[in-house]
Amino acid sequence: MSVQYTPVIWNRNKMVYDAILLIAVALYLYIFIRVGPFYEDVTRPIDGAILRMRAFGSCAFLMLTVILCIGPLARLDRRFLPLLYNRRHFGVMTAGIAAVHATMCLAGISTSHRQTAMSRYCRPTQATAGDRLSLRGFRYRCSPDPVRTGCHQP
Repeated sequence: MSVQYTPVIWNRNKMVYDAILLIAVALYLYIFIRVGPFYEDVTRPIDGAILRMRAFGSCAFLMLTVILCIGPLARLDRRFLPLLYNRRHFGVMTAGIAAVHATMCLAGISTSHRQTAMSRYCRPTQATAGDRLSLRGFRYRCSPDPVRTGCHQP
């Protein structure tokens, strides 16, 4: 770490490292989406959107686990030092995969039953507009105009 900002200096090693990471992520997602349904033991079949959400979520979790293991492994064995050197790239890619997973989950919630995410879970409890709204056991206050803010039941 230094006091002043230094941009990432791209060299051949970093480009190869990023290419290997991209290939590994694409291969994991492909295998999860193609082979995963054969190992599901559920009563109802899982649709493609949920399978993609699970694929990106498990990929992000696996990547985070590997990132957290790189530091201790580099102290135990010098062969892991190149991974430590490029750990920032791995972290940025993990954040991207996790963002895709979160976006897919939020889009899946908001498009189901043609309701917005807030109006699906937010329902009035014996109150007029501007009073408290219940969110699965928690209580939230809505603005005086719930239609404008999206906190209303359609």
